[in-house]
Amino acid sequence: MITVYSLEKDYMTIKEINKNMELDDETYYLPVLLKVMVFDELTRMSIKELEDYLEKLKSTIDLEIMHETADFIYNARQEDQAKLKKNLDKLMTMTDGNTKLILRYAPLYESLFEEENKTVSILEDLEKKKFDLSIVRKLVSYYDKRNQKSKVLDMLSNEIEYLGTDNYYLRSIINKLHQYKRYEESLKYIDQGLSNFPDSFVFQELKGDALLQIDKKKAITAYESSLSHNSNDKSLRKKLKDLNNENNVLKDLVTEDAYSLINERRGKIVTNNYGFNILNDNSTVELYSEGGGNYRSVFIYEITSDSGVERFKEYDLGLSGNYNVNKSEIVKQDKSIIPADKSGSSLVFNGLAIGDVIYLDYEYSFSKSGRFYKTYSDRFMLGSFHPTSSSAVKIIAPKEHNLNYKSVNGNTQPKITTKGDSKLYEWTILNNPGLPQGEDYMPSDSDVAEYIHLSTIDSWNEISIWYSDLVRSVMEVNATVQDTFDKLFPDGYKHLSEDQRAKIIYNYIRNNFTYSYVSFRQSGFVPQKPSKTIKTNLGDCKDFSTLYVTLAKKAELEANLVLVLTSDYGRNSLVLPSTDFNHCIAKVKIDGKDQFLELTDKYLPYKSLPTSLRGATALEIPLNRNDTKSYDLFKLENLSREQAVSKNVVTLDINKDQIGMMVDSEFRGHINSYYSSVFSEPNGDVIKKAIYDDYTSRLSDDFTLNNVSNIERKDDDMLIKYTADITLNKKINKIGSTSILQLPMVSNPYTKGIVSLEKRAHDIDYTLYETTDVYQVVYIVNIEEGQSFTEIPENVTLTFKDHSYSISYSKLKANQLKVELNSTPSMRRIKASDYLEFKTYVKNVLDAQEAFIGYK
Repeated sequence: MITVYSLEKDYMTIKEINKNMELDDETYYLPVLLKVMVFDELTRMSIKELEDYLEKLKSTIDLEIMHETADFIYNARQEDQAKLKKNLDKLMTMTDGNTKLILRYAPLYESLFEEENKTVSILEDLEKKKFDLSIVRKLVSYYDKRNQKSKVLDMLSNEIEYLGTDNYYLRSIINKLHQYKRYEESLKYIDQGLSNFPDSFVFQELKGDALLQIDKKKAITAYESSLSHNSNDKSLRKKLKDLNNENNVLKDLVTEDAYSLINERRGKIVTNNYGFNILNDNSTVELYSEGGGNYRSVFIYEITSDSGVERFKEYDLGLSGNYNVNKSEIVKQDKSIIPADKSGSSLVFNGLAIGDVIYLDYEYSFSKSGRFYKTYSDRFMLGSFHPTSSSAVKIIAPKEHNLNYKSVNGNTQPKITTKGDSKLYEWTILNNPGLPQGEDYMPSDSDVAEYIHLSTIDSWNEISIWYSDLVRSVMEVNATVQDTFDKLFPDGYKHLSEDQRAKIIYNYIRNNFTYSYVSFRQSGFVPQKPSKTIKTNLGDCKDFSTLYVTLAKKAELEANLVLVLTSDYGRNSLVLPSTDFNHCIAKVKIDGKDQFLELTDKYLPYKSLPTSLRGATALEIPLNRNDTKSYDLFKLENLSREQAVSKNVVTLDINKDQIGMMVDSEFRGHINSYYSSVFSEPNGDVIKKAIYDDYTSRLSDDFTLNNVSNIERKDDDMLIKYTADITLNKKINKIGSTSILQLPMVSNPYTKGIVSLEKRAHDIDYTLYETTDVYQVVYIVNIEEGQSFTEIPENVTLTFKDHSYSISYSKLKANQLKVELNSTPSMRRIKASDYLEFKTYVKNVLDAQEAFIGYK
């Protein structure tokens, strides 16, 4: 089993097997033996612990060589050289020609006792008897150390007839020949390696290194070939530019040593947004014909208030990989320069003050691997929320690159010119006043600011096919997956409806798996095998979605993966083809209708979807290799889902001493995720505290939560009910002889916060404010016998576009009043031009809710 799991690289399971073997039988030889290989664990043991372990090793494994090994370990720990030498001599006699053991023991004569000749002699005798590259490499290291170059080369090249197709073997010869500056001799081995693997960028570069001493022109050709398959080799690219006497293209496209520009523009922008103005914003990209490229950015910011100082005093450029920060300076008003303290791309600007200018200039290279290694996609904001003197995006690309571009939230067109063998695309805006200041609940800046979107990928279908190929390779049904499927459907599945099958699989994942946030467990785009997800009970979005689709297909459901960019990134973050998705969900067809499923929330009921998926950008991934349909980007809108419904029946018992409030609540849809997590807690006090906090966010009056009872979780949390017993800590006010009461609002479809501004410049993204589709509240208000309701507000019905609200009153008895409140908000964005009308609607709703009820 350990061998099988090693092949699958499932080291966690191997560790579990070892531990379980030890727990099941601490005298079993294997876990005891495996511990010998964990050197760090042995060194951490005390002498007494080591003695106990070695005695256990001897008693468990009745082999003379293991007993001698145990003594060797002990004497090594005691640093007893004499005994250690005897142990080593005995171990060598016990190896019986075992290559691995000899290679382990022979070097110890040199490292422990400085007997190098003995080590070399043992290895030479072994090499004469059998061929093994590990013996050759070990001998070569000793010959090299002795500067015996001819022996090194003879030893390495002896087996060329048999190993000429092994590029690792050939490379060891080439490296030594280059080390000894025998470049011409290396060419025959390099050519043999390229014959084995013509696209090897390693061997193409080695060929360039050799030819550079012989024929510069041919060396350049070899280097170019290498770079075409390894575009992120920054040092090789620089070497090529130097050999070709080429200038750095980006130098001509950015403002270098921009101190005169700073002097010219400083203090010229009169307006001030958010604490700084932008004097220069220049992003430049050079794309390489072989894929990858280089960015260079120059940003110059003028600090205009304390908030600007706070923003920039500690600033992280967020760079990683191959990058260089050319400038990171404060330019003071007296023109003196203070460099930033740097740690990587994290900067600290000491002594930053109002009136200072921040000058940043940095560059970094990038490359890709896989199918899209030659492609490029990105987006740039043109302009800002801050007043900007100049903003420019410049892309220089090989003529053969088909660079697609699109401006969103603007219409700036590029100036396209030819620069040598490349095309230069330039988007520029000057003296931009900046966007209106940010507002609560406004859409993402990708839906507000002008962005230039760029891509060399022709269609979204290419992305879809690429990811399909990646995922199909891991979607195997092995014994683990089959066993899981059989347990889910012990009586088969054909008698079940499609909805029942889909729901069984969904609830299996929901109830048995935990989302992993640990970055090292994630593997970029490729999901882990379904069997691994099952065994570890851990995974991320693509792992759970892949498991779901694998099981769904076995149940003869039509299912696919869907890549998603969640709605919090805005509707226009993805415009041209790229791989910039941040989430993965499943799509299953149920009775001919598409059903999208979110699988990362273990508390989310079946068919419920969080607001982050509403209006999200999505791309379906076909998993049938015979599928000929072309797939395109789409929005997750008008989806089949369980509506989020909040129902409350509130019984108010009012007497002269207190106001008792019994609330019977009932919830459906994605809002149940919260209540499911609360009621999964076994501790009653923790549940009560969570419900108290929930009511604190809803009730404006001071209250005491007496009890939470009647908790019901039905149909796998698709319906959740509970009762809250509350006392309102307030006195009834009077006007004359009439007592007056305002209803305590247990549901708040609208609050003052959504209409707090006098006017708006930006739309309201309502999904950032609202989570519930339907509110229904019924109040039964009971006053004491002998009292009667005298002042009952009028019924109110209000609408605004797709929003509706109503509150109605009916007197059931003289001392009993029924109030019904119904509200259906809409998730559609509210345009800034409709804000005043919406504000009036909300104020009318709030006025209706705050109406006074009178009784005597």
